[in-house]
Amino acid sequence: MITSWAKLLGGLAAVAAGWWGLLSLDYERFLSPISLVQWLNDAGPFAPLLLISGMACAVIIPPIPSLPLDLAAGAAFGPFYGALYAVIGAELGAIVCFLIARALGRDTLLRLLKTETTFCQTCNDHQLMGVMFLARLVPIFSFDVVSYGPCAGCGARMPAP
Repeated sequence: MITSWAKLLGGLAAVAAGWWGLLSLDYERFLSPISLVQWLNDAGPFAPLLLISGMACAVIIPPIPSLPLDLAAGAAFGPFYGALYAVIGAELGAIVCFLIARALGRDTLLRLLKTETTFCQTCNDHQLMGVMFLARLVPIFSFDVVSYGPCAGCGARMPAP
């Protein structure tokens, strides 16, 4: 009983600290495309790695916007290499989201809903991939749900290494 209250209070404290941190961050100063381009130009040869890791973090952590990073990538590296680095970072972030949802999401989802959830029992993998592709194109679906959702509701588990 005490441990569940301690977990609840710890979770609430973490959410409150995160919320305070997000509200106190000056987004215009740190995430403006001009300051990001300057930051990338100052990084020298590590700039592509910083951009790729920043894009991956923007995909993994939902409140971080990726549009300023996309604009800064094009301004710092040109349209081809900027788009290439941004796509690599976004893909790495999506892979990490997939792995997080695969490792943690299914069990947590079952505990929260207290029921078995399956998106489509009669669909094959190609049909589900098509649904996820179309959901990514439709702007009414949250990208976070599309990134984390496919594995949180699926019944299959990854084999242990």
